[in-house]
Amino acid sequence: MMLKQKPYRNRKYLDWVKQQPCVMCGAPADDPHHLKGIGHMSGGGMTAPDSMVMPVCRQHHDEIHRTPELWERQWEWVARTLDAALREGAL
Repeated sequence: MMLKQKPYRNRKYLDWVKQQPCVMCGAPADDPHHLKGIGHMSGGGMTAPDSMVMPVCRQHHDEIHRTPELWERQWEWVARTLDAALREGAL
């Protein structure tokens, strides 16, 4: 039997992500959007780890959730967010 691993959580990092511009339009971000619909990290009541987030404005957060065609692009947005976080010492 495999034990279910708890996802990584980091409130300080999420607060930093919220202060970044939206990855889609550059507007002020409203939310840290957790990776959705890919990689078996979300769905079925699960939320992806906090390391798999990107800053998005409310409009684009909603658009990502309702547009599966955008889901593959999330890897790029997460990578750019992680890169900025590492350069700025947020992680």
